[in-house]
Order: sequence, then structure tokens, then C-alpha cells
Amino acid sequence: MDKNLAKPLKDKRVLVCSGGWSSEREISLLSGRNVFEALRRQGIEAVSFDLTSQSDLPRLLKEKPDLIFIALHGKMGEDGSFQGFCETAGIPYTGSGVEASALGLDKWVSKWVFARNDIPTPRFFPLHSGEDYIPVARKAMQEFGFPLVIKPRYEGSSIGVKIVHEELALLEETRRIQTEFGDILLEEFISGMIGTSGILGDTALPLLELVPKTQEFYDYQAKYTKGATDFVCPARINPEQTALTQELSLKAFRSIGARHFGRVDFMLSENGQPFFLEVNTIPGLTDLSDLPAEARARGMDYDELIVRIALLALQ
Repeated sequence: MDKNLAKPLKDKRVLVCSGGWSSEREISLLSGRNVFEALRRQGIEAVSFDLTSQSDLPRLLKEKPDLIFIALHGKMGEDGSFQGFCETAGIPYTGSGVEASALGLDKWVSKWVFARNDIPTPRFFPLHSGEDYIPVARKAMQEFGFPLVIKPRYEGSSIGVKIVHEELALLEETRRIQTEFGDILLEEFISGMIGTSGILGDTALPLLELVPKTQEFYDYQAKYTKGATDFVCPARINPEQTALTQELSLKAFRSIGARHFGRVDFMLSENGQPFFLEVNTIPGLTDLSDLPAEARARGMDYDELIVRIALLALQ
């Protein structure tokens, strides 16, 4: 890393905000700790702030930050709410703005945006909280066949995601996930390579291929258990598939108005067609997270990645 890269941040007080109260709190704390340590290693005045409730916001303002590095995941931190607070307070912050953050966390609307912009995405049926789940589940079964994917509308880190292979499991899991999470979606299953595309600024980083060792898909356990997944970067696909997937990843990222950095999740079907699942506007920044691995494949260590994200917020 160029020793002068962090120079514009040396006179800034950077508050690293993590924690929150979503289901991804523990992962957020890990991301925040890593970011804080990286900034400190580069001689930047960094302050670690654990956001536990809205009542913490006045205390946050008393820290008088020049920049907020948002390492929050899930609701409040990633849905545009905290971004709106930063804008109201007039404090620059990392990552996407209010609208793009809200779109990125909403799987229904982001997939509709993808479809409207000719970005391939698996077909799905939305199921509202309290809606009779049986007709919708059976319609999805008839339309898509098995396996079928059931997902909460708003959660991240694959929390609440289930793949089902027959009707009884479909009905039971649809009822359970709808009861626990409210709005959900029943999505067409795409068989093939699991991949992610890291975005930094206007650049798509090398694609990452994910190979869970024991799990059926890249679930919470596969994401955050050391050794549970093999990371292959760059992904083992041909140059034409790589170029197309990176181009469409950037298109998906831009379609929701995202900025600075992010991660686009996709499946590459067995016939080589990429299907885009979602845009993560604040991807994990832990030791096991995808984006740092993709940056390393580009020759960028963790500290440089974090510094570059912070610099983008000051532009």
C-alpha cells in the first residue's frame, strides 16, 4: 500500500459505527473491529462506536466525527435509516445513500429493478405478512418446480433462507419463515456456481467462487465458520463469462443507485448464464468476508481496501 494513500485522512476523526440491533449484530461488530484496527494501523484517528439503540445517536454526535465509516448490517444500518441520520446531521459517511440502501435491502423491489433493467434474476413470487401462504406456495411449486428457495424479504447473511425439495417441506417452511420474518419470497432455484462480485468505486473486482464444503448452499454457517467454504478467486470460469458477469454486476449495482463499494451476489447457471440475486450495499468486512478476498486478488491488502472506501466518502 502506498504510504501516501491515507494522507487525506490523517487530519480526520473517523467514527467506525457497528453493532446495531438487527439479526446481523455480531457480524457487524466483527466488521467494525477490523475496520477500526485497519484505520488505526494507518495512523488515522479512528473511534469505535457500538450502536445499541436509537438513544445512542445523541452520544454519537458528541464524538464530533469528520466522517462516519458505516459497518452496520441489516435493518437500521443498511436500510437507509442511519444514512438519513448522517445526512440530517451533515456528516459524510461511507457507502450508498438513503434510497439505494433501502433498495438494496429490499429483495422484492431490487429484483423488480433488475428485471426492468434487463439484468437476469431468478423468478419469484412475493408473499406478504399475514397473506394465505398455501396458494402462493403451490403456485410457486407449479411454476418453478423443485428445489425452491424461500427467503425473508429484508434479512442479510442468508438468515432465514431455506431450500426445499418437496411439497410438505415447502408448506411447512413457508409458514414458519413467514411467521418469523413477515414478508418473504419464494424464488426459483438456479443450479450452478455460487459467486459474488465485489465493487469498489466504478470497478468490479475479480469474481469470487464460493464452494460450501458441507452445506447445501452458502448459508450463515458456511459464510462465518472458518474452513466451511472454499474461496476461489478469481472464479474458475472463462474470460467471456467473467467479463459478462462483471459488466452485469456493475449494472445491477448502478441500477439501484449504489455508490462507493458493495457486493453483488449471483448464481452462474450450468449453461453459463449469470443470475443476480441482490446488491449488498454494506458487505461484510470480517476476516472471512468476500470483499476483502476479492480485493486481495486485485493486489490490495485489507488496510488499503478500507482506506480507499473512506476516501471515496470524502470525494
